[in-house]
Amino acid sequence: MQINLQLLQSIDNLIRLKATGNAYELAKRLEISRRTVFRYLEYLREDCQLVINYCKIRETYYYSSGAKHVIYLGLRK
Repeated sequence: MQINLQLLQSIDNLIRLKATGNAYELAKRLEISRRTVFRYLEYLREDCQLVINYCKIRETYYYSSGAKHVIYLGLRK
């Protein structure tokens, strides 16, 4: 799967803020398909080994409290 780093960073930021909404809302917000949302969530879960859950009450994805992660997407000189 080809990863768009800007899109990955946007999804990561929204997950950190607990502000994703459901998959449909996240897809609409980022102007991507729901399937693409699920692919990126799968990438974060499987390849990055992050624990991502979904809260039905708050309707948002979130990292579990035990998950330690760092995603650096910037370039350093």
